Amino acid sequence: MKGKTVILADDGAATGATIIVAVRYIQTNKNSRKVLIAIPISPKGTINSLKKEVVDQIEVITSPKNRNFASIEQYYQNFDQITDEQVIDILQNRLE
Repeated sequence: MKGKTVILADDGAATGATIIVAVRYIQTNKNSRKVLIAIPISPKGTINSLKKEVVDQIEVITSPKNRNFASIEQYYQNFDQITDEQVIDILQNRLE
């Protein structure tokens, strides 16, 4: 990742803890050129926390304005989890 632009994408960030750990690891150990975060849903407080991590850019499609935010899942019609094998198959098909 040295000298590269790194894009961290997630299905949403409720607390942002996982993304924060990833950003800190990348910034501390990999000397990346830029770190970008792409998430479709996240509460404003989490977005503010992510901005404090010296991320170059954050793209968020929806940030709920109400205080009834309970989980990322409530913003999806289908939030089925996928297996590691499915991810590997998707990546292999993209690389072919």
